[in-house]
Amino acid sequence: MSDGRRAAGRIARGSGSLTLAGLAALLPLLLPLPACAAVTAGPGATPSASPPAALPPPPLPANLPAERDPGWGGLLNQQGDPRTAPYGVGRLGPADPSAISGVDWARGIALPIYAAPAGSLRGWLARGWWIPAGDKPRPMPLGCLLETDYETASFVLYEIRDDGWLRIGVEPPCDGGGFWLHRGHLGLGSQALAVQTWGERFLSGSISPLYFRDRQRHALRASPAPEADRIAWIGEADTFDALEIEGDWMRVRLSQPSSYCKDPETWKGRIAEGWLRWRDPMQGPWIWYFTRGC
Repeated sequence: MSDGRRAAGRIARGSGSLTLAGLAALLPLLLPLPACAAVTAGPGATPSASPPAALPPPPLPANLPAERDPGWGGLLNQQGDPRTAPYGVGRLGPADPSAISGVDWARGIALPIYAAPAGSLRGWLARGWWIPAGDKPRPMPLGCLLETDYETASFVLYEIRDDGWLRIGVEPPCDGGGFWLHRGHLGLGSQALAVQTWGERFLSGSISPLYFRDRQRHALRASPAPEADRIAWIGEADTFDALEIEGDWMRVRLSQPSSYCKDPETWKGRIAEGWLRWRDPMQGPWIWYFTRGC
């Protein structure tokens, strides 16, 4: 992950199996986590490029069951009002989501979950199960996962800290806190995992054009400031591509109306470039993309 904490800066677009023996072999190589100040990343921000300190993993639970497919359905974007659901600061999921279907990738994860950074062990997400500490395994909940590619879901990240701690949603309320994991533990399972902020994803060039989730009218402005001249109103029928991010503001190329999935020979509209407000601290991104294409 590379887009750092950039409140004042700009971002331009641009296998193995899990075993107890394998975990034991890691322990001599890992150093204790030093004390450091907590830094919470806002929506779309990322931690600094310096690697987090290593944290020795706890032992796997003795009652670890066989792998299971977590299934599909009841995701965060499939319940309630997807226009206002809290989408946090980014995603935690398969490193190559285009090669994975559904939540099948969770068969290969092994993630110790903590009640707080450096706090008590709350349980494990492993092999498609949620295993609370001292309790029986139960099917991994899906209600806090979000569809981020065609029928492929990821955990929503609600905080990303410079010391390596990540807060995700496991059980409702998804953004309520209390489910923490450490970046140093992402490789304990056989599934390659990636941390990606929404800012990185929106600038990646690998997704569809963007739109406002609330489907309300928003202003496209000449510069990243609420008092800047308005270039256009962005409506429900319009889409835009991210070009650059400066804090809560994004420079975009607006298609009005949307040219997405339209024949370029017959599309009649206009293109404009400018800045829009794309996120807030409570809801995360105001914008989203067509995960299922046209």
